Amino acid sequence: MPRDASLYNEFEGSAYHLYARDIDWDQPVGVVYYFAGDYFRKSESVFHHPRGATLQTLAAEAAARNMLLVVPLSPAERGYEGYTWWEDGEDNAAWFGGLHGHITAQYDLASEQIWFMGYSGGAEFIAQEILADFQESYGLGGALMIGGGGPPDAEVSVPRGVRDILGLTWVVGDEDVAGSTNPPDWSALEAARLGEQFYRQRGFERTTLQVVEDTDHLDYELDEVLDAHFDHFGVPRVETNAVVTAVGWSSLGLAITGGIGGLFAWRRKRKGN
Repeated sequence: MPRDASLYNEFEGSAYHLYARDIDWDQPVGVVYYFAGDYFRKSESVFHHPRGATLQTLAAEAAARNMLLVVPLSPAERGYEGYTWWEDGEDNAAWFGGLHGHITAQYDLASEQIWFMGYSGGAEFIAQEILADFQESYGLGGALMIGGGGPPDAEVSVPRGVRDILGLTWVVGDEDVAGSTNPPDWSALEAARLGEQFYRQRGFERTTLQVVEDTDHLDYELDEVLDAHFDHFGVPRVETNAVVTAVGWSSLGLAITGGIGGLFAWRRKRKGN
């Protein structure tokens, strides 16, 4: 099994990156699956820049909690909105189920340390497909949806007992509204609000909605949001050589009550998806 980075691994018509640097193999190991946003050209997608700052810092944040980072490439053909996870969501979810089985066959993953993270169209895919048709092998961690995460069209199949355990976070900017991204009539803010409400009303006990002030669709610091998400749900750090710098909700002293969090702020350093 790879013990560092294994980039551009082909899998059933598509591909994935896997980052495993700084993992302590003598402790329980988890995984973060990251689903990136929509794009029209390869230059616009972080998947096609595996050594870039976005994926490298996400890998460091995952390793700080002793988790692999796996970044799949959507197997779908380019559609009207470009390359997306959500347009052919059901087929893409079936493909991902196969990839997840492939990963779990190689690594003995701790059930409570399997997490899903998505940005924009990737967040939509998680909320509408992964969570809606949850598989037992997807574990007892949860999901982080950034700049999106609207509700599915159908009811969810997650068992009642699991709904009490999964930690679900929506993070969205107060300026991430219609006109901020493509499609131009889609509001990530509205999608996130409706998505969190949908899951909370169906008995998911650990949902959080964070509305971020002065932030539009390209302003998110993904690694800092992931760090704060893990801190909020009490995911412990491990001693590694990973270099991580982030501002989390707890360090900012922001209260989270009734499933709705306070405003989240960060230092703006870069943009990416």
